[in-house]
Amino acid sequence: MVSFGLAAAVSSATAQSFSWANGLFPWAVFGQSSSSMGGGGTDSWDSRLGPYDPATAGSNGDLVSNGDWTLNNSTIVKGDLSAGGNAFNTAGVTGTVTAHAPQLPAPPVLACPAGG
Repeated sequence: MVSFGLAAAVSSATAQSFSWANGLFPWAVFGQSSSSMGGGGTDSWDSRLGPYDPATAGSNGDLVSNGDWTLNNSTIVKGDLSAGGNAFNTAGVTGTVTAHAPQLPAPPVLACPAGG
């Protein structure tokens, strides 16, 4: 999964951006507590199908947070948004918006493999 424009601010939490790796990380962005994105957006892409092309990017750029999600009015999310709290400025979300979702455990932090 590829996320673009992730230079946005994340408030009140450390956010992690994940790459699709055999389904290990199901979201483009996960925030353990309240998160925000100030522009840009997310989408998805399967590298087995060729080079990344924004015109054909997929819609699995999901955002998940155990707290509130606050998006800038210009943020485009090609995917779903799930917030454990409230969800603000979600007009640019192409998928389902779920507020007050159940809390999720933080994904594991994996070490880089030795030698590459």
